[in-house]
Amino acid sequence: MPSLKMAQALLPQSTSRDFVPGYRLDAKGRQAAEDDRLSLLEQIFDPHSRRRRELVQPGWRCLEIGAGRGSMAVWLAKQVGESGHVVATDIDLTYLKRLDVPNLEVRRHNILNDSVDALGLSSFDLVCSRLMLFWLPGKQETAIQRMVECLRPGGWLVDEDGDWGTIAPVDPSHPFSVRYHGAYRSGEWWTERGYDPTFGRKLSVLFARCGLENIRHEVSAEVVSGGGPWARWWQ
Repeated sequence: MPSLKMAQALLPQSTSRDFVPGYRLDAKGRQAAEDDRLSLLEQIFDPHSRRRRELVQPGWRCLEIGAGRGSMAVWLAKQVGESGHVVATDIDLTYLKRLDVPNLEVRRHNILNDSVDALGLSSFDLVCSRLMLFWLPGKQETAIQRMVECLRPGGWLVDEDGDWGTIAPVDPSHPFSVRYHGAYRSGEWWTERGYDPTFGRKLSVLFARCGLENIRHEVSAEVVSGGGPWARWWQ
């Protein structure tokens, strides 16, 4: 059962294998495949993500870190209206640069390495991200702190991240069950590459360390079938 952990707040062990943690889904050279993956991601997660951002009001300034194809950035732009403004950032603008929304600004930005001054310190009512922090092993708290620096006093930080520690096949008699275990190995695929498959459940702790208050943490999980959007995205 895959699950997605969400935290909202008001203002890995080493192995013998030589894997280097890093973003493993770079679109360069595989744009069509990555476009399809991101499209499935939007289909699966956008309904939940919109609900978790319903606090957004007209006139707000919003910042999305790691905006992907931009579906949520476009939705935010509609929520804040003409009097509001949305900034969508990513390290790869392959898909975001296709957007043409008057109150939506697209910027190439790395939350770890680039100055947050350029985004606007203490200027956003909402800073959000989805399935981004997971890819920054050992640096998630630094990234969260830099996101907090962009919030105005009283602003909200919303993050949704995966907790892959809950994933398991529900039918051990299925002919593909053994093959699945052979590939996934109870999350060892993640840990031996430096990632934490249970990262999602630790968001509230990191939020508290960064000085945030009124922290809310929730989890959603689904039982899914092969061949559907979840299975295709996971594949």
